[in-house]
Amino acid sequence: MDGSEDTLPASIARAREGDRDAYAEVVRAYQARLRAQVALTVADREAILSIVQDAFVDAWRGLATYDGERPFLPWLRAILRTCIAKHYREQRVQRRHLALVDAALLSQPCEDAPVEDAAERLAALRRCLAEVPAGSRELLSLRFEQDWQVKRIAEHLHKSANAVSMSLLRLKEELSACAQRRLQGRRS
Repeated sequence: MDGSEDTLPASIARAREGDRDAYAEVVRAYQARLRAQVALTVADREAILSIVQDAFVDAWRGLATYDGERPFLPWLRAILRTCIAKHYREQRVQRRHLALVDAALLSQPCEDAPVEDAAERLAALRRCLAEVPAGSRELLSLRFEQDWQVKRIAEHLHKSANAVSMSLLRLKEELSACAQRRLQGRRS
């Protein structure tokens, strides 16, 4: 840490009083350690940088809650772990939405809908999903939200794998058609 280990407690104390320059010293002192910690679980360089930045922002906002009698790095690492968990939650949500879009829209794209209309297409899909009967919604949830394989779903529902595959295919076609109708209705 560039030999600045001795000055860190003073920098942290000044940062707790609102000194941004002192906090910048703290960031410089710990950012490599935090990046290394995140890199153990996250492969994407941009995501690593973003997570570490979020941790430092959250730490800055929460400096008033830091107990100056305790070591700073463990407190900072706890904030970092929270940011990593948030990153993974956001990734799961994004994958879930992408899986639904892939299954319902992209497998049978709207020929006349430009790629720029993706947000509109997703909104249409969400409205269609809200109208899906509970049993069908469970099937979609098992497959696309919980990422169950067709065979596992079939065993769970006491159906054949072919029956589950056909039900999923029909649901995807129905969702695609519903979303397409909604989009065409907005353009008319």
